[in-house]
Amino acid sequence: MTNWKLKAALFRWVTFSALTMLPIIALPAGTSGGPVIQVEAFFKQDKLVNMKISPNGEFIAATVALADRTDLIFLSRNAQGVKLISQTGVTAKQHVSYFEWVNPSRVIFRINEQNGKLSQPLPSTWTHAINADGTKHIRVEAAYTIDTLPNSDSNVLVSDGHYVFYLNVYSGNLQDAKIESPNSLRGEFITDNSGAVRLFKGFRRKDVSSYLYLLDTKFRRWNLLEAENKTGQEIYVMGFSHNNRYTYFAVEQATGPAAVYRHDFTTGKREFLYKDDNVDPHSVYTSPVDGSVIALRLLDGKPRVHILDEENEFAKDLAKIGKLYDGKFFYPTSYAASGNLAVIHAMSDKTPGEFLLYDRAANSLTPIFQSGQALNPSGLSAMQPVKFNARDGLELEGFLTVPENGGSKNLPMVLLVHGGPIGISDTWGFDPEVQLLANRGYAVLQVNYRGSGNYGRSFTEKGHLQWGRAMQDDLTDATRWAIAQGIADKKRICIYGASYGGYAALMGAVREPDLYTCSIGNVGVYDLKQLYKDDSKESWYLDKYLTNTLGNTNLEIISPSLRASEIRIPVLLGGGREDKIALPLHTERMRDAILKSGGSVDTVIYEGEGHGNYLLKNQVDWANRVLDFLDKNIGSASVSK
Repeated sequence: MTNWKLKAALFRWVTFSALTMLPIIALPAGTSGGPVIQVEAFFKQDKLVNMKISPNGEFIAATVALADRTDLIFLSRNAQGVKLISQTGVTAKQHVSYFEWVNPSRVIFRINEQNGKLSQPLPSTWTHAINADGTKHIRVEAAYTIDTLPNSDSNVLVSDGHYVFYLNVYSGNLQDAKIESPNSLRGEFITDNSGAVRLFKGFRRKDVSSYLYLLDTKFRRWNLLEAENKTGQEIYVMGFSHNNRYTYFAVEQATGPAAVYRHDFTTGKREFLYKDDNVDPHSVYTSPVDGSVIALRLLDGKPRVHILDEENEFAKDLAKIGKLYDGKFFYPTSYAASGNLAVIHAMSDKTPGEFLLYDRAANSLTPIFQSGQALNPSGLSAMQPVKFNARDGLELEGFLTVPENGGSKNLPMVLLVHGGPIGISDTWGFDPEVQLLANRGYAVLQVNYRGSGNYGRSFTEKGHLQWGRAMQDDLTDATRWAIAQGIADKKRICIYGASYGGYAALMGAVREPDLYTCSIGNVGVYDLKQLYKDDSKESWYLDKYLTNTLGNTNLEIISPSLRASEIRIPVLLGGGREDKIALPLHTERMRDAILKSGGSVDTVIYEGEGHGNYLLKNQVDWANRVLDFLDKNIGSASVSK
């Protein structure tokens, strides 16, 4: 039985969708002012999370986020619009996290569930299947799906990381596919465009390295294709050719970004195809008809597409869509089997995202749903890619967001530091926290310091053993660059980050007390000796990883909570009581150390939250605390909240 409140909410969503099914594209209006937008509007979940079209193009499946659940709904489509026909009817605290069409009328999906004290839902072990009309709903305890098998309407391939099984999506029966991982490794089985398992990528704990294996289908045995501990380079499988003779690899290089190669299964030879001057290939676009790799997505400042197969008709489509969405992030979530219809998701720095229906025959894009409807576009600001050099000459990239029509010089500025730190990077696009700060009159600077991902292995490894050292210097140099450019008022700069970014914010307060006016750390780690103890208890791998990237000597020198007496600026700290990554004791010890040394610190630890706030009420509360703290210490160009 359908909950009436849920049904009413879905009705309003579908009504809106039908009204927006127009034969023109409703692009965001140009900004012309700076109206203050309510805090909640930046963080409130949109009703629509994801959307995919069925293989025959008759139905659309979509995940819809409501107050206490995320349901999977089904819509029928025609020239007049869309009509809600069914929903899975998940209960409170259940959130559909993944779904995929298996055939023209049936979908498989998985659910995350909230249990215990932690507010954030966690993955369950169940795989579900249901018809578009809401009938024949089954669930079976099975691991992740690796292929929906294009030549089968009733079976999919699933795996637990060690074994592969056929799952019948109608009966729920599991059948052993008689494929086992090599050397008892746990990892990812990789299928070609026919659904056949061809490759396996696993991870060996003893050397913290990845291994890529090729399946010899004749003798049913695995042959080692590449070992990271031998080459010093990791290989990423990107896809296959239309006839499955070739596979495409992104291969890390000794210097610079990863390069793309085409590997011939028949000859064993590898052919170089492309290497960008600046960034790694982020992901691929594939043909909806034969699954072949046709283009690359590159996150180089603003996103761009590099076409690999210029003669492919779907690659030509990407080029056409790319001209319309120049400098924006777009990708097809799904295609009909014919390739004539596709659901496109597009977003920008000022737009959280929109879903559109692409009709190849009509050469049209029809809006289906626009995210962030509560956000006044005239109150949002452009995110601009920037480049500068660190003190040792290393070129660094970042993003600068200044208040729209609020001037671009001598502004109060927030240096917003991303977490990780190793292999993670800031990218161009809509960021609710960045937009909130800019809407309140602050310039926001983000920087991909050494150690960040996206710029090749050598750039990432430059961050090894540089916690609180060269990585921190990069943040200092970025701040001084902003001052030198006249962007930031040197007397009104706050350093702010979460996770590693929280660590860096407090380390910045220790090392640069005359550069920053205040510091904000959220779910950070501040005692690195304690971090070693925490992670060593979790797994041998984490201990090994920290040894390689953090080091295990002189940690007291780069631990902010052990140097709290050197902090002379106001501090704001946030944490989650159920955080298992950065235990709340880090926040508590940092707070106590600052208070003991006579410093100024405000602290909040949210009950039920983990590594970052999940509940909207806590996201809004934290955002308001940050705004109050910033307004008090560096002043805002905005006079109201």
